[in-house]
Order: sequence, then C-alpha cells, then structure tokens
Amino acid sequence: MSTFASVAVTNGLHLLETYPERALLDAAWSRFPDSSLTRTAFGKAFKAAVAGSAELSKVVAENIAAFPKPLKLICTAASEPKTASELTESRRGQLRAAGKLYDDQDLPADIRLGDPNEETTLSLELRTISDAKGTPLYDAFLYNADSGTIFRSGTLEIVAEILQGSLECADDILADALKPLVRSPAKVTAPKPEKAKKLK
Repeated sequence: MSTFASVAVTNGLHLLETYPERALLDAAWSRFPDSSLTRTAFGKAFKAAVAGSAELSKVVAENIAAFPKPLKLICTAASEPKTASELTESRRGQLRAAGKLYDDQDLPADIRLGDPNEETTLSLELRTISDAKGTPLYDAFLYNADSGTIFRSGTLEIVAEILQGSLECADDILADALKPLVRSPAKVTAPKPEKAKKLK
C-alpha cells in the first residue's frame, strides 16, 4: 500500500465521520485496490465511519455485496532457511530470481544465503501458500523485513511482489487473499480434511 493511498483512505474515513457525503465516500472507497486491508476489514471500517448516515450505510452495504467472492488460501508451511542446501532446486532458482528483482544482481542461492555481513545476503523466510484442501499454490519468499516475491508453486512465474511492506498484485482477488498470509509472524494452518461422502 503506497503512503499516498494509505493517507487517502485514513483521511477519508476520518472525514466521513464528520462529513457524511457521497462524493467523499466514493473517493475514499476507490482506494481499495491500493489498500493493505482485506475486503472484510475494509468494509467494516467504512460501515463504522458512516454508521450515522442511513443513506451512506446503504451505499456501503451495496458496495460490500458487490465484492467478488473471496479466494480462500492458507499458509501450510513456514521456514527460515539459512543455507542453500535447505532449498530444493526449484526454490534455489526462485530465490535467484527474487534476489535479482530486489537489487538487480543475478546471484545464486548460496550467495544469497551466505555471510550475513554481506550486503547481497538476504534474511529469508519461506512460506507455502495453499488452497483450503492443502494443495500448494504459491511459494512466498519474504526477505529483509519489508520485501518479498511470490511465485506460482514450483515455477518462476511471479504473481505478486512486496515492496517496502506493500503487496503489489495485478489480481485484486488474489491480493486480498495473500495480504494476511504474508504478514509477520507466520500463521501456519492445517488444511481442512474432506468430509466423507454419505452412502445412499
């Protein structure tokens, strides 16, 4: 979330509490794609801000209802590898690609996870993002506190980046599902077991 967008949303919410006007609501709501909030949290914040206006409360309720169906993702594994030997071959390639995006230096995994005193070394946390059934979908490489690269599982296809703590993703629905899963600390969730089908 950019600083400008963050200030715009926060100020918009504060102003709505004092000046419940439709134009102000629309302007603040339009900042959702840049927000670090999930759809649920974003909607709750606006519901609270316009609680004193029946007209705007109706608009907010309609906006929330128009949100696309959320994507359910969970973090099924998290680790902090210290050496390249702890990574699979595909993840070494992903780390190399992530590092190049970070500082424009094309370096192998053993350098990226080398001497902690070297500027090229990354402080890495690796998270596996899966669907509700536990099928791995994305590999999230989080490094140096506020940066990261998220790949489609086992590939070099980048689906999202984290720049100075802000998640950047072209797919709004995917971004909304990823936001709570790339925050610290990691919350590892076991997949839900499938319900046994009843015999007729």
